[in-house]
Amino acid sequence: MLFKNILIHGFLMSSVLTIILLGSIAYNPRLWLRTYPDDVKAKVPPKTKKEKRQALVFQIPFMIVMLGVPIVSTIVLKRNMDEEFTFLTGFVNFAGISTIFNLVDTVIIDWVVFCSITPKFILIKGTEGLEGYKDYKMHLKAFIKGLMITAALSFVFTGIIYVV
Repeated sequence: MLFKNILIHGFLMSSVLTIILLGSIAYNPRLWLRTYPDDVKAKVPPKTKKEKRQALVFQIPFMIVMLGVPIVSTIVLKRNMDEEFTFLTGFVNFAGISTIFNLVDTVIIDWVVFCSITPKFILIKGTEGLEGYKDYKMHLKAFIKGLMITAALSFVFTGIIYVV
């Protein structure tokens, strides 16, 4: 039950977040400028006020889905399992769902799309050909950081869900 729950909700969340992420990059890659390689960020001006507002249109729903799916999934799992639900079960569910997206983001979006294919829509004007676009190590570091954030958020939110 737990493994199936993680897979279903993890891939559902990953699908929605991938659409939001790639769609917003296609609209304007500068909206995610802070996640771009250092050499790219150094070559372009900071986001404008208009771009900062536009970024929120995509980033707020992104964060709602990224936190909301594992939270709701863990709450529903607790209700379905009743007294069999443990903190560890909730933690594994929350972290598992989030880790699936971390893997999809790193392997498919970052390594395959960003580093290997590098379609024109992800390139910020004036940064074509920069080495950072092929920096697999940068994305691996971001993945590891994502795992640490996932562990912390899973611990906090599962704790809240478990005691409520």
